[in-house]
Amino acid sequence: MIELFVKKLYELNTADRLTALLKKGVLTQDEVNLLLETKPNTWPDHAHQWIENALGYVPVPVGIVPNVIINENHHDILMAVEETSIIAGINKMNQWIKQSGSLQVVSGDNLLIGQIPFPKAINHLQLEQYLKDHRATLIQKAHQNIIPGLYRRGGGLKAISLKTLPSFHVVEVSLQVCDAMGANLMNQLLHWLKSQIESSLGIKAVLSILSNLQTQTLSKATLRIHHHDPERLARIVQAHQFAKEDPFRAATNNKGIFNGIDAVCLATGNDWRAVEAGGHAFAAQSGTYRPLGEWRMEKHTLVGELSLPLQIGTVGGVTKSHPIAQIALKLMGSPDANQLRGILLSVGLLQNLAALFALTGEGITKGHMRLHIDNLLNHFKLDSNQYQQIKERLIEKVNLGETISHHLIQQMIHG
Repeated sequence: MIELFVKKLYELNTADRLTALLKKGVLTQDEVNLLLETKPNTWPDHAHQWIENALGYVPVPVGIVPNVIINENHHDILMAVEETSIIAGINKMNQWIKQSGSLQVVSGDNLLIGQIPFPKAINHLQLEQYLKDHRATLIQKAHQNIIPGLYRRGGGLKAISLKTLPSFHVVEVSLQVCDAMGANLMNQLLHWLKSQIESSLGIKAVLSILSNLQTQTLSKATLRIHHHDPERLARIVQAHQFAKEDPFRAATNNKGIFNGIDAVCLATGNDWRAVEAGGHAFAAQSGTYRPLGEWRMEKHTLVGELSLPLQIGTVGGVTKSHPIAQIALKLMGSPDANQLRGILLSVGLLQNLAALFALTGEGITKGHMRLHIDNLLNHFKLDSNQYQQIKERLIEKVNLGETISHHLIQQMIHG
């Protein structure tokens, strides 16, 4: 238990914070050394700027999917992820698409939705009339005083509207945020607008907050595969239909899509949690949780489509200050927010195809286990010769459909 002595832990730098925890017996010296070693030697210590009470970093493997062709443009896509099969699966599908298919993206607009709910008990007609009379003036003042930089870059407040719910009257705004994620800009704008309405009408709002369900920012990726095994393609469509009819399968289907999208978000310094929140809400808009995307046959061509809200940016925040995020964006061709949105959708669609292709073929166990063998062997202290010999024997067993376990590896080591 961390006692009161560390109640101002946030006032210390990382090294002093670790020393304090060491002295109190919360951490051992070995644990302190390990946490200190997680910071790359050549980096500034960004951790304390990004979060409170920073102790170190959790290094996550960063890999590449090279030469993904989207709208006939080539992209090298960086992904930060620890799960074994994700990059391998996307690479495999990317090669397939390049040989006998195509990947196209149509980009939407980068509009955010913000909300200011007022209790139902207020005078609805008074609020409605206020917005009608002052809408243009509020937009002008916002551009001049609250978000002038965004307005100069071509963004700004596009609409102020009013909707009614069973318990609330909600002022909603639409904000064009250009290449920013826009969360801070939106929240600043909402705070100002809320105070303007409250002081003018003498009423009190419940809160003000942006929404992660950004249905005004929809882009769409479309994947086509021509002239492949028709039975295999039909099974992929059938597997998708299963997810449409059963939310238990839809949940796993969508998790697979986010396996790809989240990894690119993490590599580029974007908020994968906001993206997932919006995506899962989008999947449930009909009242039933459904699979994201769509798969169908058009004559001899398999067509996959994915469209979902993606609240991301390429300027500001961690995206700008994280060295790996800057490398990731450079390798992708320095995309703007709309282009990055298209890359994310493409990766999500490729990952979905990889999962459906495996599930409707040999299943995921063999493929996953072949890739997982290295993870298992890392738990054992083996020299390079032992490692390679046991790995080859394990691959043979996986190919025969046998189960791999720590007990089996122990037998091989000592047998």
